[in-house]
Amino acid sequence: MSQITRLLLAPARLSAHGPELTHSIGVVVDDARVYWGDCHLPAATDGPPAGRVLDVMASALVGQELSDFRELCASIPAIDAATLEQSGAFIGAGQQALLAAVAATRQQTAAETLAEAYGFPAPQHAPIEVPLFLEISDFAATAERIDRMLALRPAAVGYRLTGGQVAEAIGPNAEYLQRFVRELAGRIATQADGEGGWPAIYLGLNGALGALVGDPRRQLGQVLGHCAGLQSAVGGLDLYLEDPFVLDDAIAQPALFHQLKDYCRRSSAFDKQPFLVARAPGHDHDSVSAYGDIGAVDGLVFDLAAGWSIDRLMTQLVALRGAGARAIISHSTLELVSHHWPATIADMAIAGATALLLSYDHSPNSQLATTTGRIAEVTAWLGRGNG
Repeated sequence: MSQITRLLLAPARLSAHGPELTHSIGVVVDDARVYWGDCHLPAATDGPPAGRVLDVMASALVGQELSDFRELCASIPAIDAATLEQSGAFIGAGQQALLAAVAATRQQTAAETLAEAYGFPAPQHAPIEVPLFLEISDFAATAERIDRMLALRPAAVGYRLTGGQVAEAIGPNAEYLQRFVRELAGRIATQADGEGGWPAIYLGLNGALGALVGDPRRQLGQVLGHCAGLQSAVGGLDLYLEDPFVLDDAIAQPALFHQLKDYCRRSSAFDKQPFLVARAPGHDHDSVSAYGDIGAVDGLVFDLAAGWSIDRLMTQLVALRGAGARAIISHSTLELVSHHWPATIADMAIAGATALLLSYDHSPNSQLATTTGRIAEVTAWLGRGNG
């Protein structure tokens, strides 16, 4: 059995004296092969030096056999809870390299390795269906860019609110947002040709409906009315509403989601129920189970930039599947890291049969190209005996 013989650290700079832009961690196997993972760190991050984190990881991993991915991840100790952002990023890069090494040793794709490790059905050559949700932020949204996004035939077309002036942005009664959604649904109807179904509309609301009513806990009926108005605006299309409100209380947030979901189910204002989606506040078990245990939402969005841990996120995907809710994987800083992470989130989505939420703010979009390229590569590999 192959063994880990060394770890390497490769900080990337534009010049010899420039700041470190990304860090790559290499897992050396049998002193003959190296497999890489990477991470991006904010310039002002305080935390343990990269070398110290690498030493802790090396003491846990060097000499171990490349057998089980989950066991290797579990062997890496927590570095420092007070500096989790930085140490967690390095650990995520190490997990990424470990995944590549284990998959290569087993002569599998990384998606197959993850599915096997976490008890998901083995990916099948079908071709693989990974729903791709493409979204554009309010500051980047133009008619031309939205049309280009529609031409790619995503499973959902998204629009994300980013500003703080809510009433000015969406209207005092959300009428501006409803008008935009109605026009977007019209563009979808104009461009759709009936093949492959029509995309859903995905709204990243960033708490806007709650901010509009002031106190969503006291004015949940008004939030419900805005949700009904948006659902009416999309016509017969599916509608995803992500974080219509955001509360500071980690317990009250899923409870209010559960109440809103129940209101939507019982209200006669809806011809079709919207899908209520929340951004997972973290990848720890308690934060995810707070939603899953009570069926508070129809789906949870896991942003890898908030946790970086492949192992922790895959574990939560298992728990969420048991709760009957949908998982959506995103990475809000993919454009800031190298090509490894877009491919890795594709592997995770294939293994866990989840959707991917990708930004279309930038063009050309290397994130989208790398992610879809990885899905095509895995499909080709799994179907190699059918050609």
